[in-house]
Amino acid sequence: MCVSKSGPGYASTSPVNMREKKVLIITYYFPPMGMGGVQRALKFAKYLPLFGWQPIILTVKDVNYFAKDYTLLEELPSDVKIIRSGSLDPLRLSYLLRRGKSFKSKSYTPRKSQAQVWLFFPDSKIGWVPFALNKGLKICKEKKIDLLFSTSPPPSAHLIGYLLKKLTGKAWVVDFRDGWIGYSYQLLPTPLHRFAKEAMMNMIIRNCDGMVTVNQEIAGPIRKQFPRLKPLEVIPNGFDQSDFVMRNPKKNEKFTITYSGTFSLDNDPQPFFEALSNLSNRGKIDPGKLKLAIAGLPLGIDLDKLILKYKLQEYVENLGYLPHSEAIQRLIESDLLLLTVSGSPESKFITTGKLFEYLAAQKPILAIVPEESSAAQIVRSTRSGTVISPHQIDQIEVAIFSYYDKYYKNEIYFRSDEKIISQFERKDLTSRLADIFDELI
Repeated sequence: MCVSKSGPGYASTSPVNMREKKVLIITYYFPPMGMGGVQRALKFAKYLPLFGWQPIILTVKDVNYFAKDYTLLEELPSDVKIIRSGSLDPLRLSYLLRRGKSFKSKSYTPRKSQAQVWLFFPDSKIGWVPFALNKGLKICKEKKIDLLFSTSPPPSAHLIGYLLKKLTGKAWVVDFRDGWIGYSYQLLPTPLHRFAKEAMMNMIIRNCDGMVTVNQEIAGPIRKQFPRLKPLEVIPNGFDQSDFVMRNPKKNEKFTITYSGTFSLDNDPQPFFEALSNLSNRGKIDPGKLKLAIAGLPLGIDLDKLILKYKLQEYVENLGYLPHSEAIQRLIESDLLLLTVSGSPESKFITTGKLFEYLAAQKPILAIVPEESSAAQIVRSTRSGTVISPHQIDQIEVAIFSYYDKYYKNEIYFRSDEKIISQFERKDLTSRLADIFDELI
């Protein structure tokens, strides 16, 4: 479906506007890979045809990944083409060597090791670049691509976009889902590495035609370092309203707190675990009346060990990774939704995708996040719950018990700001991206 437009830049005689425009989306993380990192590119691809843009996906072939969700592919229109290239990156090689056996998530740490930084630049997916570049050139020629769109992480996706732009002359938009400037935990062992990082960032930003980030915290350092250089738009992550249609919640036998997503060093469960353990030890709550449902995978931490450490075995229902639709149902059936972001300096860059699905679920959120973070600002502005710093264990205890006590007294009253929340709907966000594409061609 192509949306008709008129006015400056949309002349009816233009060859581009006489046919549906085509965008090549360059993304390493894409279904059947699961978890939150695939949602942004997936939902853009789902809704871009409504606004006159036909997406073609360039991604990697099967890799050994932490979670797979084949149901996500069913969301795409039938005519959306997905083209997969080979790669020599570690996850692809692991898949080939292990013949597709399941990946053990506990062997993974989300922060780069010194060895990784020395061997791989700009990231461990650099082995995907030559294969994707070769595929991309063929796609641009055969499919008459009008525009390139690359999304990171990994930054290697932008290197592919840069090379394709240079070789084809097509307009190119870059999307930063995570911060790239100012991340202290991205280990840079030598001045050469730091110089190379800055040089690549300069190369990407000076050669792209447009930039998109998921929040102001990522956009700010880019604007500061590259003032007035290129247009930069903030298009946040969001929720897909169609995921929440005809969902009927059931009444829980216990007060149910749900955490959906990844527990990791960036999303540390320990402040919540400590507070819940303290309440349990003092007899303020008991496992017969409270349940913590965890839907997701631990990455870089031993979740089972932490549960034992805080003696929470009777409280926790560890569901593991669930298909996206099942995870959404769990959110809707919850009484309280748990959001955690660590107190590290980099946390202000993190706006987890699940936050927006929490908003759409219309359940109160206990946000254990830094006070000045982007996540905290969103929860406050939408009046969707309680924001507490990860360092304030006593206040976390107060919040948990308050929700727990009000639940059993039938006193929980929750009304978020639906007008603000509606601004995060995926279809509307995709419309904004399509407007950026239209302006560039």
